[in-house]
This record gives sequence, structure tokens and C-alpha cells, in this order.
Amino acid sequence: MKSTIYKHINLSYLDLMADGDREIKKTIIGMMLDELPNDIAVMKELVHHKKWQEVHQISHKHKSTFPFIGYDVLTESNVELSRITKTEVELGKAPKLIKQIEHHFSIVKDDLHEVFVTL
Repeated sequence: MKSTIYKHINLSYLDLMADGDREIKKTIIGMMLDELPNDIAVMKELVHHKKWQEVHQISHKHKSTFPFIGYDVLTESNVELSRITKTEVELGKAPKLIKQIEHHFSIVKDDLHEVFVTL
């Protein structure tokens, strides 16, 4: 199956894993569009209160879904956030990493929405 070319994302991995199942693709993309903005806001609040394990839980939840959209910098920022909040080492990086996730999600959001409405 040939993947459509989008400005910021590459869905080749999602296409491969979904094996042509449009509903699976729609579910994964929809989850990101629905959950990530709220999860980012929650993580910001949790960082403010130094609730590192709760930040880790949210970050870890997205760790397996970010690779599906083929936007490496978003995946890498989240992997680093997950690592530092799990180990509680270099926690000063957490606010910056969340801002990076928020920024990079804003970049890919339009592409994700376009995919979602066409599935």
C-alpha cells in the first residue's frame, strides 16, 4: 500500500502496522487529536507540582503511538521526557520537553486532521 505524502508526517509505519485497516488508522490518529492536547496541559500542571511519575505515565502512554506518524522530533522529545521522569534525573529538562512536544504537535496537527477526515 502506497502512503500519501503529507507536509510533516510519514504514515508508512502506520500503514504497515494497520495492514490496510482504515478503522485502526482512524482510531490511532483520532486518539492523538483528541487526547494529546489535554495530556499536554495535564503534564504542564503535573510538572508544576513535581508529580514526576504521573508525567511519566502520560508520556509513556504516547511513547508507542508517536512513531506511527513518522515525525521523529516529536517521538524523540517524548522518549526523553519519559526517560527523565522515570529516572527522575535531569528533571529541569521536563518543562522544555513538554513545550517541544506541544510545539511539534501543533506542526503536525493539520496533517493529522486531514488524514482523520479522509479515512
